[in-house]
Amino acid sequence: MKKLLLVLCMITCLFSFAGCSSDSDSSEKLAPSDVSELLQGETPNMVTSLTGMSDADLDNMLTTYGEDGESPNAGMVAFIEAWTANKDDLGALVSIDSTQTVVMENDIYEVQMDATFELRKAEVAIDFKKESSQYTISGGKFDPIFSMGEKLEQAALNTLMGMGTVFVILILISLIISCFKFINKWEESRKKAAQPAPAPAPEAVPVVEEEEDLSDDMELVAVITAAIAASENTSTDGLVVRSIRRAKTSKWKRS
Repeated sequence: MKKLLLVLCMITCLFSFAGCSSDSDSSEKLAPSDVSELLQGETPNMVTSLTGMSDADLDNMLTTYGEDGESPNAGMVAFIEAWTANKDDLGALVSIDSTQTVVMENDIYEVQMDATFELRKAEVAIDFKKESSQYTISGGKFDPIFSMGEKLEQAALNTLMGMGTVFVILILISLIISCFKFINKWEESRKKAAQPAPAPAPEAVPVVEEEEDLSDDMELVAVITAAIAASENTSTDGLVVRSIRRAKTSKWKRS
């Protein structure tokens, strides 16, 4: 318990020193004269006059001051652009809280205030830069304060939009991949069309076997005549061989 109490005391001392140092730094940076001069100025009136302008007047002011961001009135241009970017979410100005605070950071004095608009509340800030004991506007902001339901709704819409975009891209990729088979078929058809047609095969010429006339072979005629006469048991005088043809099949080979 003693060790735990000692650790808690050390942590408390560290936070106390840090708070004292930050208070001393802020008191050194923010002089009372600067704070009183900024808070007694026409800061709320500037917000009232800016939010009460029409779109045409805002465009004329941007044209007058310049939109390049390099003119001496670049801070005023940034303040006008901050309002035009958020006016649709805020609506018309209703009231401005009388409590204002001044914060200094990087030699920039920021006057902060809360304002109520038709649609919702917002945190309004106007930045000033001190040059030669004079304050000039260096920028500003209008931060709408959205409710938890609006934040959840916006988050849900962003999620749906992101997921929808992913699914659409995946569907497109699948369609492109499915079209590859048609591309391959188209390429094959082009290759077949480019190839020359094969030459027709020559027609087979039927082979006609010429019959060999063996009737002029006297020796063969004599032998055949003698064989026929022997098989018939007759004389060769009554036999005349007029033609001899070669048979396609031979009965002698079967025997």
